Amino acid sequence: MSRLSIALLMFCLLGAAMAVEVTFNTNAQVSVNGEAFVQADLDKAGLSVRVMTSTATTNGIIAYSIHAQADSEGATVDIEIDTASQTSNGPITVNSHFDTTVLAPTGLSFNADSSVNYIASFPYAIVEVDPNGVDVAVHKVRDFLWSMTNDLTVRAANAASLAAKAFVGTTLQGSNTVSLSFSVQTAAEVGVSSFKDQYLIPKTWGFILELSGYTLQNANNSLRIIYAVATGDASIQTTGQLTVTNPNPEFQAYADLASTAVFNGNGLAVNVDAFAQANIDVNSLFPTINTQLVGKYGTNHKVYTANVTFEAGSNGFVYGGRSGTGYRLNEVKRNTNDASSLSFSAAFIVFALAVLGLFC
Repeated sequence: MSRLSIALLMFCLLGAAMAVEVTFNTNAQVSVNGEAFVQADLDKAGLSVRVMTSTATTNGIIAYSIHAQADSEGATVDIEIDTASQTSNGPITVNSHFDTTVLAPTGLSFNADSSVNYIASFPYAIVEVDPNGVDVAVHKVRDFLWSMTNDLTVRAANAASLAAKAFVGTTLQGSNTVSLSFSVQTAAEVGVSSFKDQYLIPKTWGFILELSGYTLQNANNSLRIIYAVATGDASIQTTGQLTVTNPNPEFQAYADLASTAVFNGNGLAVNVDAFAQANIDVNSLFPTINTQLVGKYGTNHKVYTANVTFEAGSNGFVYGGRSGTGYRLNEVKRNTNDASSLSFSAAFIVFALAVLGLFC
């Protein structure tokens, strides 16, 4: 079947799909490693405001947010620019964090060169492996036919605190159409999205990968995701987790892959390898992202990959992870200072809103 035929088939399938309205519960408790968090836990030290807006683009979405915080240690403003986009080679997310002390000399010129940290992540391949771990079939994400869909629609009441986007790729396996969706969400505060009940935090893309329509060559074989991260020098803490450190932990960048998955409503056993440096040419896949990586890290930017292998016999999966900047939620030190003794000037809030207005 020609690529045009595949495109027409996918158009028909997407056209028949119902849009999914996504809501966001900021009152829900988020549990990380058995510890519960709500937004108030992050704001007890003082008065805090994060303002976010998102803009649809021809190839994805951009979420801008600015955070103003006044506490016993003073007042700070930081800016986050997060993008999710696609090319013909597949989807990719970017988290870039800016400190106003860095931006001031550049005249608020928002580019990767002046970012405090920059991290991009993307699914690289879906692999079928035999019981000995030998590759039986490799389906690179760039070989799928990718399109944006509107099947994630944020409820108007949540538009100021939630941004979401979905990308769908299809490929043929014999006469079967295999579908791989990559759905991403980010939020202005801690909460739980109605889409897959995914917990979200500021400055972070939460992603969901879903594969369906695949036929294993042998019932004893397993599916594997090769997930890639492009950034600066990173440290590997544990399986499926890496961190680009910074003297100020608030300015670090990180990527985490989940240890659980589901398919057809049932839990799947998952084996997640540690990230390791890989030889992937980002420039051939995402030239614009590569230019930004070079602008930020020069020749020191690197690509890391981790293998995520699902239990034998499953011909699909629903799997998640996240990438972002700043603290991981379970690394945040709960604040206990008395906010009533602090003042958050109106001028400070106006400044924050004015800077965000540069993007609107």
